[in-house]
Amino acid sequence: MADLILLVLDSSLPWSVEYFDLCRLLDPCRDVVIFNKADLPSQLILPSENPFTCLSLSALTGTGVDALFGHLRAMPSANAQLHSAGITRLRHYECLSNAHNHLQKAQSQVLGGIPGAPECVADDLHAALEELYSLLGLRVNDEVLDLIFSEFCIGK
Repeated sequence: MADLILLVLDSSLPWSVEYFDLCRLLDPCRDVVIFNKADLPSQLILPSENPFTCLSLSALTGTGVDALFGHLRAMPSANAQLHSAGITRLRHYECLSNAHNHLQKAQSQVLGGIPGAPECVADDLHAALEELYSLLGLRVNDEVLDLIFSEFCIGK
């Protein structure tokens, strides 16, 4: 089951049976109905009893996107889930910390306008990517394998 459903409807078209069927699948306390094409005249007339959070936006112009992001940030369940994930292994923490440091270094070089920065920025971005690859197990060297297997008790 999804943590959140964003149902995007074309507001330039009138309500259809399909729209009602889709809305019946939603949780009014959690899910959001988005009326896209806010840059065009709306043909949607909301039902008199509308239990959903409804937002209008235009994917073409970007109108309403900030309101959508603001609504998503303010949702307690989404924030609780984002902050509840934890790092349980030192190796994971080190990979994320190293990637973060490389990204900060690259950002400061870009913002600082340092001569020769493109090569340095590319190098730091590559190093950050390598850390993430290591975290995800996409690149594994002997040192990482030794660390992983040292934490397991095999044969008992």
